[in-house]
Amino acid sequence: MSAEVTTGNKVVIKHAKGGDIKLSDDGTNAVLGLMGFAHFANVNSGTPNLYFEAGTDGDTTPLQLRASLWKATTNSSGTEVAFYTASDDPVTALTNDGALWYNSIVDEVDIMIHDGSSWVGYHNFSAAYADCDPNGPIVSASTPLLQSDGTALVTGDLWVSTADLENYPAIYKYNAELQNTPIANRWALLDKADQTSEEGILLVMHVITQQAQTVVQQATLMHY
Repeated sequence: MSAEVTTGNKVVIKHAKGGDIKLSDDGTNAVLGLMGFAHFANVNSGTPNLYFEAGTDGDTTPLQLRASLWKATTNSSGTEVAFYTASDDPVTALTNDGALWYNSIVDEVDIMIHDGSSWVGYHNFSAAYADCDPNGPIVSASTPLLQSDGTALVTGDLWVSTADLENYPAIYKYNAELQNTPIANRWALLDKADQTSEEGILLVMHVITQQAQTVVQQATLMHY
């Protein structure tokens, strides 16, 4: 965190890693207002990218604001909604209409392959996939050098990269035949725009429904 005053007598606060910045008045003096910071209401009012801290508003004392590149959401009436709740588990507490829950789990991925007539788990597609990572797709921010159990990677292993969540998922397929190249270069990126060829990937929303005690599950990621 750093702060400076420009030649135009404006206060500039910076976050070196690009994260959110929480601002709070001292409870006695409206310091934030004196420095020119105000809750962003629209393009004509307030400081861009500066919003009320979740659960607070203009009547909260002391004033609490959050500077964020995430844009505040609004409900159907145009009223600003507090920042979403990110958690592994669903929110069970009483919430306002329009509140959002972001499921922050990114390492649970289902991969299925089309065998010409139906979708099957990629481990069961053919004997060639039987030796792929026993725990399924490898979900990791860094390039995998081994399977999750420490054994060597094999052709057909799949890596779902979490390095760039803005473009998640980036999915790679391993080719063990490229033995004369570094392991990191044996991963081939699958084209998410290709939804017809064997090298493509089809992304589908994960849906689970329960009727008559029968659970129907639709895979998140499907590979042709």
